[in-house]
Amino acid sequence: MPGSAEPEWQQCRRLGTRRSVGAVSARWRVSVPGRRGRVKSVVHEVAVQNVSVTGAGLLVPAEAARRPGTVVHMELAGDWGRVQIASIRPSEDPAFVLCGVEFVDPNPAFLPEVDRLLGRGKDLGVPMRD
Repeated sequence: MPGSAEPEWQQCRRLGTRRSVGAVSARWRVSVPGRRGRVKSVVHEVAVQNVSVTGAGLLVPAEAARRPGTVVHMELAGDWGRVQIASIRPSEDPAFVLCGVEFVDPNPAFLPEVDRLLGRGKDLGVPMRD
């Protein structure tokens, strides 16, 4: 939303409330160029900092970050699902960036874990969006 006081990563479409969950361990898989024009997948450790029913805020190693709009695979509690990077911004540590992601699949395999995190998280008070 242009002119909004909220940071860009909070301006994505979201249903429900964003909830802080501390730093929950997760992984994401990105494609990188390999030898002889091949593409290989590399898995990076990430930390889920907050969740809503439509997405999450992640702390990601800077070398694993991709452009907004990129779809990557994320693992949470042993289940994989696709997420789309909605935004990227610097973190306090230059080795990491903060990525806002939206869940691509309407019912990702890790949805039960998201529900569990939503139940235990601290409400950040971010209002519902259309």
